[in-house]
Amino acid sequence: MVLPLMATAALEKALNQCLHMDPESLAQVTALEGKVIALEISGLGCLVYLVPTATGLRVQGVFEGEPDVTMRGGPFSLARLGMSEHPAEVFGHGVEMTGDALLGRKVQRILDGLQLDWEEQLSHVGGDVVARQVGNTVRGLRDWGRNTVDTLGRDVAEYFQEESRDLVVRPS
Repeated sequence: MVLPLMATAALEKALNQCLHMDPESLAQVTALEGKVIALEISGLGCLVYLVPTATGLRVQGVFEGEPDVTMRGGPFSLARLGMSEHPAEVFGHGVEMTGDALLGRKVQRILDGLQLDWEEQLSHVGGDVVARQVGNTVRGLRDWGRNTVDTLGRDVAEYFQEESRDLVVRPS
């Protein structure tokens, strides 16, 4: 599926605004000028091309030629590229990479190093108090989500070990 022009333009604008909030990451992206990174979102059948330029990123729905690296995965797996606490674990766990592995790792390091102060940006719109409250809410939801996933994983494993007996219990 090719993303509509309006969607790629909106994505490009959002990515470049994020990059301009972190000049160090912007410099790293512009150093990749001339390379093409393809993101294939499994399950949605969507392919997006990121083309670093001297001023940021260009997002394209169509690219004639072969990308330098292709990163393929589900939407949440690809989103984890820039949010993983253990970045090296993302590839092979929901994200697969073909092509220039060195370039793929550079892109991942840029995403991992992206330092955005969302609260500061939000404070320009709604004030410091609102920005702080929104930040606290987002952090709370993130922590709740991590805890929920951990608990669910343990509960499912326990069910298969203790209730259904489909998994063998490890000796202590």
